[in-house]
Amino acid sequence: MPLRQIRHLEGRLNEVSLTLEGDIRTTITQAQAAEAAAAPDDVLQVGGRVETVAPNPADDTLASLSLDSYNGIRARIDRAQGTHGATVPGEVLMQGQYAEATVPTALTDGDVARPWYDLYGRPTLRADDLATLTLRISDVAPALVAKLGPVTFTQIDEPGVTAATNIRNYKNWCFQVVVAGTPTATTIVAEGSHDGTNWFDMQTSSTAKTGIAVANNIGTISEAGVYSWSGVNACTVYIRLKVMPTSGSPESVTLDVQLMAGN
Repeated sequence: MPLRQIRHLEGRLNEVSLTLEGDIRTTITQAQAAEAAAAPDDVLQVGGRVETVAPNPADDTLASLSLDSYNGIRARIDRAQGTHGATVPGEVLMQGQYAEATVPTALTDGDVARPWYDLYGRPTLRADDLATLTLRISDVAPALVAKLGPVTFTQIDEPGVTAATNIRNYKNWCFQVVVAGTPTATTIVAEGSHDGTNWFDMQTSSTAKTGIAVANNIGTISEAGVYSWSGVNACTVYIRLKVMPTSGSPESVTLDVQLMAGN
């Protein structure tokens, strides 16, 4: 039989058609369709190899399509991400996020969660009311929000100083001074520093009250009690409270000092 392609009519016996190389001629034009066309009756099946372990073929060798145990195409992303602290890989896996204009449904422990982005691709910042599990929405021009800084505690005898506290991000400060014993002209002053080494007297907003006299940013305590020593619009990085070495109180007098900073 000559090596040629033969077209047969339906219902007649067909001869086997061979190519010039002796291979059986197979027509697959009916097993595929154009984009968006109706699916053909006979679909060409493309096979792959199911492998529970990811293959690692050598360069320039033939490789089969690798499928996982669920018939899914195996995709490796281990080279597109790195461990914590490792060098960033050359190709980084891009992670897509969902934009949501409404509050997502609350989840339970162990559920899969995805980040919440707004319609402009920005991470959504939110503040939950833990008591009622409701969402508090910020106004366009919200009222002043108080920002409280570090709280420190130091007990000192006189003379002495409290620990230096960094209040770089805060402009207001207040020392609470609890005096125990019987002080005699115990003098205190707030000190600031930009480098933690060189100190200067801070401008205070404290006023005199029973048991304490105030002059030139120095307070003189004459009886046991609870006192405040505060200032506003501070231009300093570190702050501490100092009991002056010229105080006349006996050594038995102690001062419990707490610092609160805020905006």
